[in-house]
Amino acid sequence: MRRMPLFNLLILLAICVIGFGFYRGWFVLASRDAGDDSNQVEVQLTVDPDKARDDAKTVESKARELVSGEEEASSPETPDDNVKRKND
Repeated sequence: MRRMPLFNLLILLAICVIGFGFYRGWFVLASRDAGDDSNQVEVQLTVDPDKARDDAKTVESKARELVSGEEEASSPETPDDNVKRKND
């Protein structure tokens, strides 16, 4: 009985990732007519894993900058640091 909400959450997460992927250009969907005398339509899905990898690296570097910035801001200052700043 408890699996249904988890399943729904996973489906929602997958839909969000796919939608975000289309937005960021990881996936491209294109179509064209097969010909004038036919009712067929050609559909092409293109996946760009390099674009997704580049976006992941960008997110990782931004996260590292945020974490390192918070660590520097939260590091305790010594009295010597305060004296040095006043003399500068």
